[in-house]
Amino acid sequence: IAISDYVLSIRTFLAILELNNIDADVSMSTLTVLRLLLADNQENRCKIAEVGGIKTVIDFLTAPREVIVAESGLELLAEMIKNNADNSEQLKVCGGIQFVTSLMKGKPRSAAVQAVGCRILCAFTNPSYGVSAHPIQVEEANEALKLVLSVMKSHMNNNSVQLASSHALLHFCTLF
Repeated sequence: IAISDYVLSIRTFLAILELNNIDADVSMSTLTVLRLLLADNQENRCKIAEVGGIKTVIDFLTAPREVIVAESGLELLAEMIKNNADNSEQLKVCGGIQFVTSLMKGKPRSAAVQAVGCRILCAFTNPSYGVSAHPIQVEEANEALKLVLSVMKSHMNNNSVQLASSHALLHFCTLF
């Protein structure tokens, strides 16, 4: 595969994530390469969504994973939805809010998981994306707010977590 054939490369790396029982090193390498393919590249962000990348990453991370793999997977999802309303909406439709909050609850001691999770939650409420076809339900918002407040309390000495959680708190408070 030529890495310049982005669609084929993306599909190949996503296929690796669909394999059962891949080890942490292979997982990390695959997630890192996918993140590099997407970095500051809206075209590739659209391509990965078109070939089912968002669902693939969610399915991959739903299985129990080491913290470092979960962190890297969330970073990939954050990169996919960065400045991309369609991908953010697709993640939301795939159960993104519940998925992200569950992953955050499952890795409460990881500051990276908490910070990236909060960044992703912010993207679901980004007012510049316009009115969502799938608005956030009050129950989802309440659960996310409770989690964000808990994250702020448990990581009070971590500046990156405090910044991300403060942004998430503000975004969710403006919903209703």
